[in-house]
Amino acid sequence: MTIFSSDKIVKTIIFVLIFLVFNCIPVKSEELNVTVTILPQKYFVEKIGGSLVKVNVMVDKGSDPHTYEPKPSKMVALSNSDIYFTISLPLEKVWIEKISGSNKKLKIIAMDKGLEKLGNEHHHNIKHDNLQEDPHTWLAPSRVRIMAENIRDAFIKEDSANRKMYQSNFLNFIKKINEVDSKIADVFLQCKKEKLIFMVYHPSFQYFAKSFGLNQIAIEAEGKEPTPKELQLLINTAKKENIKTIFIEPQSSKKSAQFIAKAMGAKLLEVDPLSINWGDNLIKFAESIACDE
Repeated sequence: MTIFSSDKIVKTIIFVLIFLVFNCIPVKSEELNVTVTILPQKYFVEKIGGSLVKVNVMVDKGSDPHTYEPKPSKMVALSNSDIYFTISLPLEKVWIEKISGSNKKLKIIAMDKGLEKLGNEHHHNIKHDNLQEDPHTWLAPSRVRIMAENIRDAFIKEDSANRKMYQSNFLNFIKKINEVDSKIADVFLQCKKEKLIFMVYHPSFQYFAKSFGLNQIAIEAEGKEPTPKELQLLINTAKKENIKTIFIEPQSSKKSAQFIAKAMGAKLLEVDPLSINWGDNLIKFAESIACDE
C-alpha cells in the first residue's frame, strides 16, 4: 500500500488545478491582418472582426478610388495580409497583380459575392452601349447584409477558434443594418412628395435608389462629362422635376454640377459615398433628399 505525504497531495492538487484553469481559458489567436479597398468596408469588417482583426485600407480618406495610386506602405500591408476583401472596383485587379506571388497565403475574397450587379447608369434618357457594372453596392443596406455574411464566413474559415465571437458580432451588426434600413424607410414614408427624384454628379447611389423606390439622375456617366446636348437635357429635366439640390462628392469634379446648379437656381450639397460613418451618412442623405423642396 502506497501512502502519499500531505505535501505530495497538495502539490498534485495544485498541478491539477493549474492544468484545468489553463485548459478552460480559450487561447487567443493572433489577430488577422485584413486589407480592404475603401473605408466603408473597414467599418463592416471591424464590426464583425472586432479586436480580432487589424485592418489596412488601400484608398485614403478624400481620395478617388477610380484613379488612386496607393503608397508603397499600403502595398506592403496588402502583401502581408491574411485576407483581402475586394468590392469590384477596377483598380483592385491592378493591385492584386502587383502583389501576386509575394504572398501565396493571401485569401482574396469578394465582399460582394452573391450580389446581383446593375449596369452603370447612363445620362437621363440618353443611352450608352457596353455599360460597365456599378460597384457601389455598399450604399444599400439590403446588400450590406449579404456582405456581412461573406465577412463572417471568411473569418470563421480562417480563424475557427473564434467562431462564436464572429457570429455574435455578425448578429449585432445585422441589427445595426436593420435599424439603418428602417430609419431610411421611415424618412421616405413621412415625406409628402409625390415623386422622390434626386440628382447627383457621380452615379453612386443607384443601389440606394432601387432599394427605396427612388429615381437617381446622374450628371456623369462612366467617368465622362456630359456633352452640351446632355447638359441641356439635364437642366430641362431638373427644372421639370423641381429639383432644388444637386449632390456632389468630395472626390469628384464640381464643374458640370456648378453649371447646372446655376442654370436652374439649385444648390450644391456634398455627400460622401466613401464615409466610414456608413449608417449615419445614409440616413442623413435620405433626409436631404426628402427635404429637397
